[in-house]
Amino acid sequence: MQPVAIVTLIGVAATVLVLAAYLLTVAWILYKVSFTLGTVVAGLRAIANQTEPLQPVIDEINADLAGVQGALEGLSRRRPPKPVDGPDDSNRSPRQRKEHMTKEFR
Repeated sequence: MQPVAIVTLIGVAATVLVLAAYLLTVAWILYKVSFTLGTVVAGLRAIANQTEPLQPVIDEINADLAGVQGALEGLSRRRPPKPVDGPDDSNRSPRQRKEHMTKEFR
């Protein structure tokens, strides 16, 4: 056999070994990713099962709050709003409002 043929066979064997090692590494990484994704999916399903019974409770709370809202609307219709005590600050600049407030507390 010629030396060139031997070197070619050694090169081909080295290339095959490197590719095999690379493919085994990729297969191992994919196996670990698959396991991790399976764990995440199982966790998500457990969360979905544990939070599923909350919907009836949420509906009950919403019904109670609708009653409270109705009662508050009834109260607000019966009582007129209180007038605001003090001067009208709408025409003052923010600096004037601050000075006015600090004068009141001195």
